[in-house]
Amino acid sequence: MDRRYVPAMDRQFQQYWLNEYVQLPAAQRLPAFDTWIGGSDAKAVAATVSRLDGSKLGNLDERLKWLKADKAAFEASTDPAIQYAVAVMPALLELEHQRKLRIGEELVARPLFLQAIADYKKSQGGFVYPDANLSLRITFGNVKGYTGLDGKPQPAFTDLEGIVAKETGADPFDSPKALLDAVKAKRYGGFEDKRIGSVPVNFLSDLDITGGNSGSPVLDAHGRLVGLAFDGIWESVASNWVFDPVMTRMISVDERYMRWIMQEVAPAPQLLKEMDAASK
Repeated sequence: MDRRYVPAMDRQFQQYWLNEYVQLPAAQRLPAFDTWIGGSDAKAVAATVSRLDGSKLGNLDERLKWLKADKAAFEASTDPAIQYAVAVMPALLELEHQRKLRIGEELVARPLFLQAIADYKKSQGGFVYPDANLSLRITFGNVKGYTGLDGKPQPAFTDLEGIVAKETGADPFDSPKALLDAVKAKRYGGFEDKRIGSVPVNFLSDLDITGGNSGSPVLDAHGRLVGLAFDGIWESVASNWVFDPVMTRMISVDERYMRWIMQEVAPAPQLLKEMDAASK
C-alpha cells in the first residue's frame, strides 16, 4: 500500500468527492457525515480536507498500532481520520444492513421475475440468454473486424509489424530487444499467416466479454485452441447492458503469437515439446 499511495493525489480525490457530496439534496445525505463535515459548502470541504491532513495514518507503524486497539481507544483518538471513522461507522453499518435487506427481498422475487421473462421469450419463439453462474459457459461467434466510431475500419488481426510501429521505448510500448530484432529480421518461425503476411498477434471476434472472462480459451469450429480472450474494445463497453452485434468485439491473443514468443523471443523448447506445440 505504501508503494501505491500518493497523499497529494488522495487529497485531490477527497476534495473532489466531498464537493460532489455537499451538492446532493439533503434527503440523499447522511446526517452523521454532514455533522462531521460541519457545513455544506466549498469552505467547509476545504476545512475538512485540511483537517484530514493532520492524520498520522499515512505512517505504516501508526496503522499497525490501530490493529490492536480497542473500541475505547478509537473513540478517544484525536486523529482526524479515526474521528471520521468513529463518527460515520454506525451510519455506514446501517446502510449495509439496509442493502442486505433489499438483496434478500430481491432474491425472493427474482425466481418469479425470471420465470416470467422465460415464459414471455418462449411465447415469442425465443429463449433467455444463458446464465453462467457456477456453470461452464460456451458462446459462439466469428472472427470479425469492425468500424470504429471515428469511421476508421479496424481489421480483424494485428501483426508483429504493428508492435514495432508502436514501439517508443517507454511503457507500455517497450518491447524486449529480442522481440524487436526477430520482427525486423522477419524471423517468423513458421507461424506466419499468409493471408496477412506476418504472425498474427491479436484478433477480434463478435463475442461478448465481461469482467472475469480474461484468460478464457478461444476454440475454432473443430475444438482446437486458437487463442485466449483478454479484453474488449472500448466501444463495446455498452454490451454490459445492451449487446450490440455491430460494435461489440472481444480481443484475444492469437495462439500462434504465444508459440512464436516461446520459440523466437524467449525460447522455451521443453515447454513447447511438452505441449506438442512446436511450429506446424
